[in-house]
Amino acid sequence: MLTPVLSAELIDNSHEAVDAIKTAAGLTDAQFAALCIPVLRAYGDYVQRLPLSTLAFGSPNGAWEFGLTSAMVAYRYAGTVIFFPTLGAEERRLLEPQCRYMALLATLSTAVATVAESSLLVAGDDEYHPLTANTTLFTWLNEHESPRFTWRVPTVPLSAQGCAAIAANFIPKRLLANFDLRAVLMMYEAVNPKTTMNGVESTLARVVREAVQGVLAHYKMKQAGTFHSDSGAIGISRVDASNVANKLIAVANPVVLRNPLEAPATSSALTAPQSIAPSTQTPVNAPLESHASAGAPEAPSQPASPPTKADHVSQMQSAPEMSGTTGDAEERLARGHKVLREWFSSLKQHPQFPVLKEQLVMSDEGVEVPVSLLGMFGVSGATVRKMMDDAGLILGRTANARGVILHPGLRDRFITQ
Repeated sequence: MLTPVLSAELIDNSHEAVDAIKTAAGLTDAQFAALCIPVLRAYGDYVQRLPLSTLAFGSPNGAWEFGLTSAMVAYRYAGTVIFFPTLGAEERRLLEPQCRYMALLATLSTAVATVAESSLLVAGDDEYHPLTANTTLFTWLNEHESPRFTWRVPTVPLSAQGCAAIAANFIPKRLLANFDLRAVLMMYEAVNPKTTMNGVESTLARVVREAVQGVLAHYKMKQAGTFHSDSGAIGISRVDASNVANKLIAVANPVVLRNPLEAPATSSALTAPQSIAPSTQTPVNAPLESHASAGAPEAPSQPASPPTKADHVSQMQSAPEMSGTTGDAEERLARGHKVLREWFSSLKQHPQFPVLKEQLVMSDEGVEVPVSLLGMFGVSGATVRKMMDDAGLILGRTANARGVILHPGLRDRFITQ
């Protein structure tokens, strides 16, 4: 475990996990090589083959596996939240992708800090700690003979300031040179190995916290149901990690952005519960440009019990009769508000569309779209929903009342080659 290993070797041996991060990031090969590979190499140099903690990922390579898994979950989760909901469209277009990348940096920094909290590395009179060492663990192991590892008992909790200092040492400085300072500061504030709610937190801090908690919770659940002679040897597959990310995304309720050109709404209009999104997807897309004449939000509906199957059937029967053809759907869309066509175009061109598309359900009835997706591009979800309804494109609500069923002829609008 304490034999030095090149970070390139760690990456080569984990190509599936690295590919999963690349897919979640939605970056080109060149962008991924310039932005993500350097920080993964640095992470490998700082954690080497160490375990993460006594509670989870406690076997050799545990910290490396945890970091890659959590980074993928955080990157995917960050792609479904809004980090700067009060800023203008152009600023959000520039800042939101930066914050998604910051989720990767903050999550890996959290893992480095967690290892520092739980591990004690000594060689003679010299102790390695990322806050005091002027080099990486890889270099330190190469420079010292007979290093020894033990768990810190008791664990030494690190403050938020200590965690930020570790991140400052760990993250290659050149990676942050061209980023907006607001995103960078938010990243340093999001490094928190304790993964517990502690007062007010930023959207990015919530993304990192819930991603880390989700991975640890899944690990412990898997550990409880499986016998291993080495209790720390349980691994998390790519499918498991993807399921953790999907679960976080599914329960996220993004803040609905009100159209700034509309009359002030008297109340929220979404039927889905609204909470501060775990920094739910920060739409990397630019908000829709032409929504000046969009209608006012729907009137708030009265609280109701979840719809029964009979209610759903009744809604389907009362919906406008549709032919189900693409031509019919396109005609209705062409007669509808221009914002609708821009909405479909923005969704399809979204860098995270492969991730967002997993929330859709294609069936013979139509296309089930979560209400959380409707308000992603600068116009409120209630307004988009009303325009779809006015155009005759909505068949009804989904059985769980958290989505709408759109005309089956719109399937091509949600499919890319």
